[in-house]
Amino acid sequence: MVSMNENLSIEQQWTLVLDQATSIESLMRRYPEQWDGVKDSISRALNAENPEIVSELLTKADTNARSWHNRVKVASQITKARTEALPHLVKSRMIHLAVKKVLDRSLNAGNSDIVQSKLDKILCNFLFYAPYGQHRPASSLAVKTLWPAVRDKTAAVAKAKKLGFYCLYTDKFINFVRKVSKDQNVLEIAAGSGILTLLLQKSGVACRATDDLSWGHAVRFGRHVEDLDAAKALKKYNPIVVLCSWPPPENSFEESVFLSASVDTYIVVGSKHHFATGARDHYLKQKDFTMEVVACPDKLLAPPGLDGEVLLFTRKMSVV
Repeated sequence: MVSMNENLSIEQQWTLVLDQATSIESLMRRYPEQWDGVKDSISRALNAENPEIVSELLTKADTNARSWHNRVKVASQITKARTEALPHLVKSRMIHLAVKKVLDRSLNAGNSDIVQSKLDKILCNFLFYAPYGQHRPASSLAVKTLWPAVRDKTAAVAKAKKLGFYCLYTDKFINFVRKVSKDQNVLEIAAGSGILTLLLQKSGVACRATDDLSWGHAVRFGRHVEDLDAAKALKKYNPIVVLCSWPPPENSFEESVFLSASVDTYIVVGSKHHFATGARDHYLKQKDFTMEVVACPDKLLAPPGLDGEVLLFTRKMSVV
């Protein structure tokens, strides 16, 4: 059983556990029994220093959480179902938050001083960055050939994160968006730095970047990024094609995409670990779009092993 807080109802605890602002420390204090149940598996996975083991732990936690979410959705007695599901969701969130904290600490070690060997700098600059620190699409062929030669991959990813990139885009991804958009104007929501929009513009795609600028503490916004939240941007521009890269998990703004009558295509770049990105409940609840997981994400996104995912939502044809 979950260690209940007398001041919080099951519904309030449910909201607390799913709230992205909730820290691992607060969950540990509130649910010590659940922490005791997962701390050893977290420790073993992280101490193994094997990304595949960590990935497996996250995938299992994610699958378990989704299973209990689905049970609650179809339950006739919601409060009872949430009471049964809560211990499992608490454990899943603890795993996600603990791993994320350790990885963030590792990537941010040394603050602004990210040390790369001269060879690694040359390889990464060639693969991912244009002169003067600008970003460019990575050649998928070059990544496949040269990424294995980068010795300190953690430092390479840390540098990308410092520059504001949750992932790096290959030429094949840019071509994919160009093909899917079919010469239609593209609206990028929650665009962050706006790098993706610039890449698409350089390739001939008419793309506009918008963001509510609420992540200014973590992101350097480009001057071309318009200060608009998703709902206002959709209302202002009535786009046919919408794009979002690395949307925050359990966000509320993606629902407005599915409710926008003008939108026929929605492209999402995120993590295959469903806790990490995207309004997954809205993805599953909406009825007007088909959802396709695009094949070969390692050819579309870099660096390899990112565990990225590209989703393509296409409006269903109305039956007359």
